[in-house]
Amino acid sequence: MTRVDFYQLEDDSPKATLQVSCQLVQKALAAHENVYCQVPDQRTAEQLDELLWSFHPDAFIPHQVLPSKAVLNTSVAIGVGPAPDTFHAVLINLGEEIPARFERFERVLELVPAAEEARLKARGRYSYYKQRGYQLHYHQLAARKT
Repeated sequence: MTRVDFYQLEDDSPKATLQVSCQLVQKALAAHENVYCQVPDQRTAEQLDELLWSFHPDAFIPHQVLPSKAVLNTSVAIGVGPAPDTFHAVLINLGEEIPARFERFERVLELVPAAEEARLKARGRYSYYKQRGYQLHYHQLAARKT
């Protein structure tokens, strides 16, 4: 059964959410897992795309933004819609809705910004998963000092 992890951010900025997403992608890749990042809109897809190319100074994270006319040949994809059938390990949800067909993934990672409205929507997703018996985990992330 799918494991669902909620990551509560202390920072409310969209950039902080994208940076945490990059960290989670990097961690999943290190474990040889494929990752689909489901984003709410094309603008967020473009921002995450840009950040993944420059996130780590010593290495880039190869990925592909969907839809793409190119053949999907990477372990990391970003898209607005449901994940391609070839992805099944990790789904990172940057949106406010329950992702379609999430149950075929081993893990779903839900990012929760600090804003109260975002927290309320995340509580709704948490309840949805809990009522259906999914294994839930909660992580409180401290704000990074720059």
